Amino acid sequence: LGVAVRFEAFEPGAGRRGGLCKVRGETCILVDTKGSVLEQVATLEAALRKLDLESVFVPPLVRARLEGQRRPVGPTVKKTRR
Repeated sequence: LGVAVRFEAFEPGAGRRGGLCKVRGETCILVDTKGSVLEQVATLEAALRKLDLESVFVPPLVRARLEGQRRPVGPTVKKTRR
């Protein structure tokens, strides 16, 4: 794809979480290192949705999330009755 992913600490109060953008004419994805892991995943997910990924191999779980077939992030916990 030729899209760089940059993890950087955003200034406090910036009000932004990052995403797909152009820096000096090059397309990249900026991710705030001060955000939680879930916020970072959401930033990457939103940015990837804006890109044409049809000709690129994307693991099935990731493709399902990008196409709106949400699956939980993290381990699945079974509830048991007492």
